[in-house]
Amino acid sequence: MDIGALIRSKRLELGLTLEELAGEQMTPATLSNIERGKTVRIKPETKHYLMLRLGLSEDELDEKMYNVTYHEQRIQLYLLRKTSDPTQLLEAFERYTEFQFPTRLTLAQKLIPAGHTDKVDEILQSLRKLPVKDIEQIRLKTTEGKNRLSQSKPAAALTAFNEADALMTTDLIEAYTEDHLRIKYNQLLAEKKLKVLDNYLTKLDYLIELAEKAESSKFLSKLLVLKSRFFTDSKDYEKAVELLYRCLDLGSYRVPPHTSATCWLNLGFNFLLMERLDLARQCYETSKSLFENIGSKIGVLRTKMNLMKLSEASNEQKVEAYEALMYEAMTYRAAQEAHTTFRFMQPLLSDVALCYKYYEEVCKFLEDMQAEHTLGSFYFDYATFLEKHGQMTDALYYFKASMRIFEHSRHFKGDNYIYDDYTENQEN
Repeated sequence: MDIGALIRSKRLELGLTLEELAGEQMTPATLSNIERGKTVRIKPETKHYLMLRLGLSEDELDEKMYNVTYHEQRIQLYLLRKTSDPTQLLEAFERYTEFQFPTRLTLAQKLIPAGHTDKVDEILQSLRKLPVKDIEQIRLKTTEGKNRLSQSKPAAALTAFNEADALMTTDLIEAYTEDHLRIKYNQLLAEKKLKVLDNYLTKLDYLIELAEKAESSKFLSKLLVLKSRFFTDSKDYEKAVELLYRCLDLGSYRVPPHTSATCWLNLGFNFLLMERLDLARQCYETSKSLFENIGSKIGVLRTKMNLMKLSEASNEQKVEAYEALMYEAMTYRAAQEAHTTFRFMQPLLSDVALCYKYYEEVCKFLEDMQAEHTLGSFYFDYATFLEKHGQMTDALYYFKASMRIFEHSRHFKGDNYIYDDYTENQEN
């Protein structure tokens, strides 16, 4: 067992926080650095204190602190934190189970957009068993909320974000401004999903001002994209485009790559609605290239869906392409993208029996995913289709199922609800 795993084991055994185990012999920061392998040279009195608390001889403590394999693993994990390849990330979790904070939490966050939400739940459950600092508890809650958003469960996500927000004291807000911004940003994402739009623009403008004061270009860019969506929904496309260009003007070195790719995607969507098709196509191609560069398969999938709408291919060719994209979305466990791709494909289908087949497949997939928010929209579409074809009993069943979800989430079908579904979730 390495020094980090031993310290965490002792904390768990005694039910102590990092501060409590550190005592008066060292600062919590020093113990945290020792635990994470960042500090290997310590004062003699600190070393003696650790030997007593961990029940080790001097030689045993030296061996654990200077363990070459341990530090090699930390380097490998550092490199893995820079990748988006879900296969590599999952292998890392299996190989390095002794690492908890912050590496495992960071890697769990990277698994969310890859669709491995069940694995993320499993990891978070294991992390909850550890004695953690307030800020670590806040980050756990925030990650849980982001995972719920990815699972199309905005109500549960908002609950988690509110719980994280309640833990943010004035001192923590001052010390961890970006964590505060992250919680507030995600609260707005969930509220927009739920159509809880009271003072929405006021909240957004306050957070934009806060991000500017904190010089956080990361969250300023995210908030500008989120604000642009409000104006897209309000059909003020010129204002939305203005905000998106303001985001890009921050500069590629200041805007996170995923935010930049999403910004171009949203620009394309607004130009499409403005019927400026050449500009829309250029923006979608730029977005697709950026998503490919960062290894975001769902991002690439989303741009392909939009480019297909601009394609001059025949209906049969479009159906074939949409079908492939729909099944690709299911492979990535991307509920919103699977539903949206089918919605694009459905009007092109002339074979009613084939249409029924696709509806059943998408329905089973979304139910297996327990994607509540997306299911509400899908049930409504399915009920409308069944009603159109005289299947009144089944139509009523799905209308009622849809209403139960909408009533729970205060959300109902609007002009742009499909746009919400397939653009918002991965921006986090």
